[in-house]
Amino acid sequence: MSENTYYTWKRKYVGSEAEDLRRLRDLDRENAQLKRILAEMTLEIDTVKGGDARKWDGAPAKRAGAQELMEAGLSERRACAWVGIRRSSFRYERREDRNAGLRERLKEMAKPGVGYRQAWARLRKDFAPLSRKRVYRLWKEEGLSLRKRKSRKIKTGKTVPTKAERPNHV
Repeated sequence: MSENTYYTWKRKYVGSEAEDLRRLRDLDRENAQLKRILAEMTLEIDTVKGGDARKWDGAPAKRAGAQELMEAGLSERRACAWVGIRRSSFRYERREDRNAGLRERLKEMAKPGVGYRQAWARLRKDFAPLSRKRVYRLWKEEGLSLRKRKSRKIKTGKTVPTKAERPNHV
């Protein structure tokens, strides 16, 4: 131990009691912990503001934003908190569409005069089990429904009088 270290230590600790030394040691630990937290927060703020300040709308954009923040050095938990997405949503992997083949067949069948019920009747053997509700939902999602014709007004030849001819006439 050098002479300077000895005198520095003596000036700092001589005359202190054990309780004061314990309190000083605890304050040093707390100070180190606060410095570490400050450094992490500064890193987070720099990382978030370092990219362009943007608003993440929708889960896919939030996932991408959280991924960028993680690549910049943030933990998954903090990146998800900054972006505003739950970690379970961040880890979510979308399953493939089980109705892809059915959608294609419905598009092929969509012709005037063929509705979702007829399509269901023809396809239920190929895609068993197949409910009408499922076919109807996909039929609507794909926009295969034809517009219903407006019924024409049946003209009877009688016209509505513009002026009452007797009491309770019009």
